[in-house]
Amino acid sequence: MADDTLAELLAAAAVLLAVAAGPPHAERGALKPSRPQQNATDAGTGPASSSQGVTPQTGSAQSKGRRQKSSRYLGVRWHKASSTWYVQLRDPQTKRQHHIGAYASEEDAARAHDFAAVQLHGPGAKRNFLGEDVSEPPVSKGEERKRGSSSHHVGVSWSKASSAWCVQFLDPHSKRHRRIGSYATEEDAARAYDGAVVQALGEGSERNFLGEDFGKMSASKTEEWRRSSSYVGVAWHKASSSWIVRLWDPQTKGSRHIGCYASEEDAARAYDGAAVQAHGPGAKRNFPSETVSEPPVSKAPERKQSSRYLGVRKHKSKSSWDVKLWDPQAKRERHIGCYASEEDAARAYDCAAVQVHGPGAKRNFPGEATSELPASRGEERKKRSSSYVGVAWHKGSSLWVGRLWDPQDKRSRHIGSYTSEEDAARAHDFAAVQVHGPGAKRNFPGEDISELPAPVGEMQKKQHMTSC
Repeated sequence: MADDTLAELLAAAAVLLAVAAGPPHAERGALKPSRPQQNATDAGTGPASSSQGVTPQTGSAQSKGRRQKSSRYLGVRWHKASSTWYVQLRDPQTKRQHHIGAYASEEDAARAHDFAAVQLHGPGAKRNFLGEDVSEPPVSKGEERKRGSSSHHVGVSWSKASSAWCVQFLDPHSKRHRRIGSYATEEDAARAYDGAVVQALGEGSERNFLGEDFGKMSASKTEEWRRSSSYVGVAWHKASSSWIVRLWDPQTKGSRHIGCYASEEDAARAYDGAAVQAHGPGAKRNFPSETVSEPPVSKAPERKQSSRYLGVRKHKSKSSWDVKLWDPQAKRERHIGCYASEEDAARAYDCAAVQVHGPGAKRNFPGEATSELPASRGEERKKRSSSYVGVAWHKGSSLWVGRLWDPQDKRSRHIGSYTSEEDAARAHDFAAVQVHGPGAKRNFPGEDISELPAPVGEMQKKQHMTSC
């Protein structure tokens, strides 16, 4: 009995071992997927398939675990942030990865790796393309940007901020870089460098165009923007879009304004006339051969909303004419008032000028009498305010409103609205006597205030009742 039980246990153990071990070895080999073979075209045109070359990882590319944009070439990987192919090479001496460059094409990155590998490890280095010549590496993206912006001329560089070619050179005296200007073309910038260097350091200095006679330097972008003049004492005024003339006065030691002119030549001739008057016939002139008989007519700068009258100008925000007068005592401008009409503003200036400077003051209308100052806009608004106590003009209803301060409620009480200012004043007197007693402040102290004048609302009610 014991032998039979032992035999059954051994048979069950054998079955369990057979199940755990799986099918036979031959069956397992038949079920295993076959390894993909290398394409014949890859061996000829792709990476090298010899013992020194690198076999393309086509099997790993078809697997699910392969990352997108991973390269099959040696030392090449995809950089997601810059969307370029990065090339890295390991240095056995320092045991560090060296960054070779970033490339737009995967093949260019592989060739760049081959060039760096040959330079570092010699001709027997492991490469991606064994049959190709690696005498010159491909151009990386960084070098493309440098070639587009940097110049091969001496002293010329590209300015990204101003989008122009900048020129500067080292001054041996101050030992600092001197900036010459910005130019639209690279050749103009190079010639400007040559002219500046020859002027500062002499004919033997290093230049970009040795055989050329640079003569006068070309105008830089800054000079074009400034619209500077070639004449003495003439400059472009951007605000008035005209040529202004200024002359140095040795007595005041300041620059004197001569005038504004539409033509650059007229401005230069105006300078010549002013220079001869100030410094004599030997003064420096723009046109020495011409005779200075009469200066050209100056162009007055156009002023927006300006008046033809003295001391009057247009107020843009208030749509009115402002009047100002110079006060010699206070040494500042005094504001006279705002007027709806330009003529009223001019007459107000005349009246104020006579009061301040006397009868000999300069006026807009000399023949008119300046006895009374015209009413300004502020005074017109003040006319609607009342001179009576507790009376004010209500703009919305166009009526006079009577109000009284109540000391118990600590607020202003509304008495009524009236068409007449006097009725509103009498209504205030009546309410003031009732609230404060006979000694209250009144507008008409001598009058009898036994009855309150009827407000506008009660008058309308009475008219309606009488009509019914």
